Amino acid sequence: MKKVFYLLLMVLLFSSCRKTEDINNNILRLYGDALEDIGYGITKAEDGFVITGQLTEVAKDGDLINVGNSVKKLGIIRTNVNGDMIWQKSFGDQEVNVGSKAVVLDDGSVVSVGYATDKTTHLKDVYIVKTDNQGNQITQKYLKIPVINYNQYGIDILKNFHRFSCSGCY
Repeated sequence: MKKVFYLLLMVLLFSSCRKTEDINNNILRLYGDALEDIGYGITKAEDGFVITGQLTEVAKDGDLINVGNSVKKLGIIRTNVNGDMIWQKSFGDQEVNVGSKAVVLDDGSVVSVGYATDKTTHLKDVYIVKTDNQGNQITQKYLKIPVINYNQYGIDILKNFHRFSCSGCY
């Protein structure tokens, strides 16, 4: 009797399980090129997604990648709901520029926050970039606090009443 009970329990358990999502509905995309491109944040846009992070502008010597002359920039990638890239842009003129998070405003513009490593001091400053809905830079801002040997990072950004504020910028 005990074996029949366990057998019925197993049949019931297996018959109640179902596949909830087909693997083909998942998005798997690769963006960037052959060097160091990193996505740190993703946010939902009305018509897709916005990914922010670091895009490396690759310098080449003939067919070889010149890592020393390649430039790391704050990168923003806009995709449609299927993950197909609509546009990809990179920003920043410091030694290293990285985006941590982004928000999409009501007009489709994007604001990304992160950090930039200063070419002279090699210290990190909060870096904010705002683009229009096509990814064209509207404004950028480096928040430098005059403290010697102190790094500052923009970690998160919140959309609040049609404005943006930097949360975790220190």
